[in-house]
Amino acid sequence: MAARSKSPPLWFAALWLLFGAPFLIVGVRGLAVRNSLRHELATGGETVVGTVIKKEIARADAFTRTYWIDFRYLTPDGQRLQSHAQLDEDIWYRLTELGPIQVRYLRAHPDRRVIAGEPDDAIMWWIFAGLGGLFSLIGVLLLAFGVVSLWRRWRRAGPRASPPRTTTPAR
Repeated sequence: MAARSKSPPLWFAALWLLFGAPFLIVGVRGLAVRNSLRHELATGGETVVGTVIKKEIARADAFTRTYWIDFRYLTPDGQRLQSHAQLDEDIWYRLTELGPIQVRYLRAHPDRRVIAGEPDDAIMWWIFAGLGGLFSLIGVLLLAFGVVSLWRRWRRAGPRASPPRTTTPAR
C-alpha cells in the first residue's frame, strides 16, 4: 500500500486562494476609492449649504437603528443634485427637515460628495482586505507546501526507467 502524503491536496490550496483573492481585491479597491475621494475633496472640493428634505430612522430589529436623511444641494453652476446619507445619531438629531446642511463635493463630479456626520466606511474595507489577505496567504502557503512536497516526492522516485531501445540490424 502506498504511503499517504502529508501535504494537503493542491485543490484545497486553490480553494483558499480563489476564496481569498476576491475579498482582497474588493477590500483594496474600496480603500483606494475611499482614500482617493477623501484626498480629492481635501485638495479640490467645494463646500455648499444644502437643504435637508427628509429625515428617517430605519429599524432592522428592536435594537438596531440607522439614521438617514435625504438632502439636496445646488452647485454654483446651477446644477441641482439630490442624495441620501446615513448619519451618526447625534448629528441626525441636530438637523431639522428643510434646515441647512453642509455638503462638500468635487467640482468635476458634483455627485461625489461627503457630509459631516457620515460614518466612515474604512473599517469595512479594512476587514475585507484583511480577511482576503489572510485567506490568500493561507492558500499561497498551502500551495507552496504542496508543490514542494510533490517536487520532493518526484526527486525521491528518481528518473523513470525508459523502455529498452530496440535496434534494427543494419542491412
